[in-house]
Amino acid sequence: MSYKRFDRHDVFEMDDTSFVLECINKVGRSTDDTAELTNMLYGLFDGYYYDAIHKLAAIHLSVSMFEQLEDILVKVDDSLIHVV
Repeated sequence: MSYKRFDRHDVFEMDDTSFVLECINKVGRSTDDTAELTNMLYGLFDGYYYDAIHKLAAIHLSVSMFEQLEDILVKVDDSLIHVV
């Protein structure tokens, strides 16, 4: 599983943090299918951006939640582009 590191404190606003926690609560850890996504979402809090998060989020989140998460992940992508 590949990932990139980012500075969550520079990228996330309080609303972003709250929303990722909302996603975690929605997905839960109840099945093997959702455990991987849950771990990736928790990883965002520690500055880990997993490549597979988009695919798994599209499968396990509602369309509206997925779109809102994608907005956050675009901010993470943008922060990585500016790293030299």
